[in-house]
Amino acid sequence: MNPKRGQLTVFFIIILVIFILGFLVIRLRVPVQPIQDDLQTSQMTIDSFVTSCLEKTTEDGISYLAVRGGYYQPPRLSDEYYSVVIPYYWYYNESLVPDITVIEAELFRYIQEHLNDCIDDFKVFKDMGYDVEYGLAMSEPAIKEDSVFVEMNFPVTLTKEGSSSTKDRFSTEIRSDFYYAYSVIKEVIEEQKKDPDMIMVSSMARLSERYNFTFHIDTRDDAKVIHTISFKDDTGEEKLQYNYLAQYDWSDLQ
Repeated sequence: MNPKRGQLTVFFIIILVIFILGFLVIRLRVPVQPIQDDLQTSQMTIDSFVTSCLEKTTEDGISYLAVRGGYYQPPRLSDEYYSVVIPYYWYYNESLVPDITVIEAELFRYIQEHLNDCIDDFKVFKDMGYDVEYGLAMSEPAIKEDSVFVEMNFPVTLTKEGSSSTKDRFSTEIRSDFYYAYSVIKEVIEEQKKDPDMIMVSSMARLSERYNFTFHIDTRDDAKVIHTISFKDDTGEEKLQYNYLAQYDWSDLQ
């Protein structure tokens, strides 16, 4: 056998062994990184998931409250019409329009009680093999001129194969005409004080041109009137409907 060919054969065998050993070392070390990458990806996903649920719950809450005069838990002076409990904003000679901070507190209650309707105990993440721990969601809604902003403290921890990641702050801002509707009604009630037992049709008509909304007045028995104002989008579809009740004294007309 040629000594040089024998040396080359040994050399190539050594190189092959080194290559195989190196490949095995890399293969054994690689799984750690995918777990971290997977956890980071899932953390971004859970951030998006919780934020989208917060957005949906807030949007639903805005619509729910607006139809009910800004309340999640109706006040004592309310009446039910069409299976909806509507509060009085005008009761004989008294204004009962709630402060905007009261409505923000009502939106807080709605979010607290309905957020998990969307999150569903993070079942979608648990089904993917993650352990999910989370605390109490504490939201801080702020009703602005043309939007509703909600910041929420909600600690969520994902754990998988010994690695964990935590996210505790979420927020969303939603375009909304809620404040416009509320401001319109406050202005109408201010006009109402001048004529306590008059339906303020002219004020509504004037304000509807300024704020681009439609209004409806439904007179019920015993001088009770349901006032409704509606905002629509560019396609004509209703975006927001806001209701309130007024109780007048029409005994002199009977």
